[in-house]
Amino acid sequence: MINEGEGGALVEEWVELANGCICCTVKHSLVQALEQLVCMKERLDHILIETTGLANPAPLASVLWLDDQLESAIKLDSIITVADAKNLHFQLEKCQSSSAFPEAFLQIAFAVIPILFSIHNL
Repeated sequence: MINEGEGGALVEEWVELANGCICCTVKHSLVQALEQLVCMKERLDHILIETTGLANPAPLASVLWLDDQLESAIKLDSIITVADAKNLHFQLEKCQSSSAFPEAFLQIAFAVIPILFSIHNL
């Protein structure tokens, strides 16, 4: 978490969850850690969660799309996907030769904001 402190100085704080992928195995721990973080801080505007590699966003999104009746202070606002423009087509070609969708396709499908990098190498 990067937050603005006294005098406009930026303050960074990290919460790392070990022992598994947040998309698959530590979902419950993630929600607990986020709720504790929200309770510890007076005011948070945003929390950024970075997954590694080609993570399937569906399980994580389903955990963070919480029901309003649960009265959680956590709300999923958007999913941002950063993709390597030079190699993206190789990942997406797997869609044509498989009945399952590859993670690259799922990341783009879930993204509210897709970002391409390495476009100068196209």
